[in-house]
Amino acid sequence: MKALLISLVVALISFNVHADDKFKDISKEFEALAKKYGVNSKDLGIYATIGEGEELKTVLDVNGNKMMVPASISKIATASAVLASFPPGTKFKTQLLIGGDLKNGTLKGTLYLKGGGDPSFVSENMWYLVNAFTRTKIKRIEGDIVVDDSLFDNVRYDMSRQKERVDRAYDAPVGAMSFNWNSVNIFVRANGAGNGADVTIDPENDYIRLVNKAKTVGGSANNLLADRQEDKKIPG
Repeated sequence: MKALLISLVVALISFNVHADDKFKDISKEFEALAKKYGVNSKDLGIYATIGEGEELKTVLDVNGNKMMVPASISKIATASAVLASFPPGTKFKTQLLIGGDLKNGTLKGTLYLKGGGDPSFVSENMWYLVNAFTRTKIKRIEGDIVVDDSLFDNVRYDMSRQKERVDRAYDAPVGAMSFNWNSVNIFVRANGAGNGADVTIDPENDYIRLVNKAKTVGGSANNLLADRQEDKKIPG
């Protein structure tokens, strides 16, 4: 599919689209590409125009008004919209802030971990932040540690997403204080044929209860399956 779309974009660029007869050539080129890659044109949607105002002309219209789930190429439009508000070089900050009185190395108040919407805040960033904090004069906290996720709204999953959840990191809920892409890694190590397997999660947390039913057997086949199930006994 991606090869088809890339080839089509190249075809659109290569044509002299100022002539009406060339528009027909683009349509034929599209049909040829779809046939080449074995894609049914009914499963595709594309609408391309050129010019402005009265000079606006339709270059290609294939199911242009049909509602479909966008393909990965829609990331181009999304990235363009983001760059309009956040130019290259923009940094999303994750901060440690204090509220209260600091005296003799003791904070009588609250320590805040304030999320700034950084999508790439991972364990290494947390280590750096904590490492920098240990170099302050604060040695003791007599108060709460609060994670501030208020920069974003409470919508964790956009309505446009498919209703069925998957276990991939890209389907994790969205938040201003994301950590490790709001996902966990599962590590499995064989422990000798006939024995159980060593399974761990990273980062360790109190929101996921690991149930290890894996077994180590001989051979080269890998039939390991990791699944996520809702447990109402687990907080969050």
